[in-house]
Amino acid sequence: MLNLSACVNPSMILTSLHLTRGRNRQIHYSLHRNCILRFKVQYFGDDVIVLDVCGQKRSTGKKKRRPLTKKLFLNRELTPGTSVFQHRKGKKYEINLPTGGQVIIKPQGQFINVWMKGSPLDQENIEGLCGNFDGDKDNDLVTKAGKVVNKKQPDEFSREWRVLSDESLYSGFCGQVTVAEDQSSGSQYCECGKRLTPQCRASPVSDCGSFSKASSKKKGKSKKLVDITQELIEESQAMICESTITRITFEFNITYIFIGATFPTPNGITEEMARNNCTSFISLSSAGNACQAIAEVDTQGNLENCIDDIRITDSMEWLTTALEAIQEQCLAVIETDVTLWKVDEGGIPELPEVIEAICPADCNKQGTCVNGSCVCAAGFDGEDCSVSVRAPPEVEGVVSALCDLNQGPCPFFLVQGFGFLDYPSLTCHFTLAENNSMVNTTAIFRSEEEMSCPAYRGSLAISNDGVTLSLSVRVVVYDSLCEVCTDTACTLRNDVCRINNKCYADGFINPTNANQICDVTSSKTQWVTLNIQNIVVKNYLFIRIIGQILVTRTYNITIGGTGTPSLIPGFAGGNAISLDGNQFLS
Repeated sequence: MLNLSACVNPSMILTSLHLTRGRNRQIHYSLHRNCILRFKVQYFGDDVIVLDVCGQKRSTGKKKRRPLTKKLFLNRELTPGTSVFQHRKGKKYEINLPTGGQVIIKPQGQFINVWMKGSPLDQENIEGLCGNFDGDKDNDLVTKAGKVVNKKQPDEFSREWRVLSDESLYSGFCGQVTVAEDQSSGSQYCECGKRLTPQCRASPVSDCGSFSKASSKKKGKSKKLVDITQELIEESQAMICESTITRITFEFNITYIFIGATFPTPNGITEEMARNNCTSFISLSSAGNACQAIAEVDTQGNLENCIDDIRITDSMEWLTTALEAIQEQCLAVIETDVTLWKVDEGGIPELPEVIEAICPADCNKQGTCVNGSCVCAAGFDGEDCSVSVRAPPEVEGVVSALCDLNQGPCPFFLVQGFGFLDYPSLTCHFTLAENNSMVNTTAIFRSEEEMSCPAYRGSLAISNDGVTLSLSVRVVVYDSLCEVCTDTACTLRNDVCRINNKCYADGFINPTNANQICDVTSSKTQWVTLNIQNIVVKNYLFIRIIGQILVTRTYNITIGGTGTPSLIPGFAGGNAISLDGNQFLS
């Protein structure tokens, strides 16, 4: 069974596969509240992809907007058929699943909007908040015991599918997986298109390849669809299930009970005000108008959802969400209903005109949608015209701002924030801690919320134009054998040897003379001759090697040096580690 895990606000009344809102309930087809998405494809494997705009800690005050964080937890190789694409420089993400299903994710302020697209293989193989995908929309709210719940009061259904702490996928998946048997019969499945080379594969699930887009003669700014699958694999976090490392847990209120909401709201919003705002926002949008003309688009349903969202949250921020929902439905219909397409004089299908009216966030009313891309007004830029070119980018933080050379190389810092622009002048500005000198380097743009800079030690600021700087953040490259670093300061260790400007742990053997060791009780600046009193025997049960970590039942040992050693059968049972002379354990 394809098993994805998620939770959203208990106040949500689920009416479609478009999931929006809050923090507290689970579905078995994706999300751990509306500002975080994570899933594992249990039908085919045990990989977990996490998209998060909330962070680990539960906020008790006003929610703060956060940049989107993407993580991939791998149990060995990525499940074949899984891919992740970034649209419009991070305004939208597309996750393609091995079954042919698809997850569409759009960051929206302090939330994320999620759309699920099931495949024929998913039919009747889904459970949880997304219903059972059996073609009957009236029996989707079903408990684990099979009880159909009243749609008007889905509290029982919501509580039933909440994610318990030991079921959370926030730090990956460590459970047992029964991999489905290979269903292939040796047949080949091929796609053929006019003037295109046929594509054949053993699986009936297509990645669409060259057939993914119909031709369009319209000219405009590139929508920039980028495959970031390999990037996520290279930066993935391997699962360490059998270790003493404490897994990060995602905090939320498991006992939360929604008490209901009515009009007028505490801020005085009436139902009429909500309806007028939702209606006018959609109607004044060129995309909204164009998509409403397509019969399969549920404009009325999205309008009612918009009103419900405002009633429940006492906020008008859901207007854009309603428009985005209509746009995604519109795109889904256009992709599958070829009767809406046109054929040019050469017999090549073209997408209908409506596709050219769909732009991200309707260009935030600070630009014009032209041929499906935003042409921004003076002073604004970005894929949706949301970035002021006069203001510096907002730097929210750095992923792993404390980079320990003892755990591996530190090639770059991943900077997160808002308003990064894909300009040649996007630059990293360092003030070095060692001498207070300035170092300016070219940045690597990844999305409008993420970029990378070379790793230095000091303070780091970012500029879009090379002149106007953001607020700075502290970044540290250090060696934990030499010093202990926190978010605010570093202090030298006094329990290690410093010999020839290099640090060695107490008891470490001289790599060039096996008869000498670091003995801090005798000397912290030179090697000491080994004697029998220095020899300490400890026993460890080796489990596996993950990166530069040797995992044992009681302790995780760091592997230093170059190259990766391997585990081999031990002389007395269990595993032994084979070192080739270029590695050491500490």
